[in-house]
Amino acid sequence: GGPETPEPAPPVAPDEPAAGTDETTAPGVDFDPVVLAPGAANAPFEWWPERTSEAPGYGLYTYVLLGAPPTLTNEDRYRRTLKALLAQAPAQQPAEGGARGPGQRNVTYVPVRAAPTGPRGVDWLLEAYDYRRARRLLRELPGGHGDGPYLVSMPRPLSGAEPPVGARLEQDLSACSLRLIDDWVAEFVEHAARPDFWRQVLLQELAGELREGLALRAAAREGVDVTPAELAEWIEVLD
Repeated sequence: GGPETPEPAPPVAPDEPAAGTDETTAPGVDFDPVVLAPGAANAPFEWWPERTSEAPGYGLYTYVLLGAPPTLTNEDRYRRTLKALLAQAPAQQPAEGGARGPGQRNVTYVPVRAAPTGPRGVDWLLEAYDYRRARRLLRELPGGHGDGPYLVSMPRPLSGAEPPVGARLEQDLSACSLRLIDDWVAEFVEHAARPDFWRQVLLQELAGELREGLALRAAAREGVDVTPAELAEWIEVLD
């Protein structure tokens, strides 16, 4: 008597990641965080619309450079880098003792064709990013450059710089484990926001500290191995 109770459906196994992409499909990874509105007090970077110049007087200028439009091989890396940068927004707050002037701070620029009028997601940012201008800036730097992402830092604006460009810190995020990108961006933002950073921009010292800090962070992540030779290749001070 009575209707039969249906058996519960078997649990659905999660999709297996494609070979070589296990790092890009980690559970809980949200690749579309909200990008802060322009002018937000805790914005981790500045929009850099075309036909505009960098603001003068900063202690260090950093550029987030993507060398080509998104493809199957670079898009996850682009997204993770931008998301990691957004996640570091609180670290951009002024240190105790009040706000520091531009000459005492790093400014990080993201070239876009036009600045948004409100918060946007990473999908929008990848569409609005000025890849042509980024590629032109990379061509102005000595040496070969691929898709990146790159973080390029120098004590004067890169736009309109007469050759030789001069000393700069180049961080190449194109070859590291995707699981290391969050730590890498966090390490850089932490150093660039420290209270004494503005006193003297010593790029060699900054590069050494970044390599050391990144090595420690990598060691704390299971399955992520980096060598001193890799760190020296990924984080370089060039002339």
